[in-house]
Amino acid sequence: MLLRSTFPDEAARLNRLSEAYFRMRPDERLAAEEVIRRGWLFSLPRTRQILTSELQGR
Repeated sequence: MLLRSTFPDEAARLNRLSEAYFRMRPDERLAAEEVIRRGWLFSLPRTRQILTSELQGR
């Protein structure tokens, strides 16, 4: 998980929510490689920065 070391509570909550979502929609779950291949996530450091900013309320 991207946020575990800095935001352990938020990371755990995000993990629980995503697991619940994908239990209901298993056909929507993709491997990380597929997400990157499709261009939906092109930079893990930038994604971490965006999520950190959002979690801190900017």
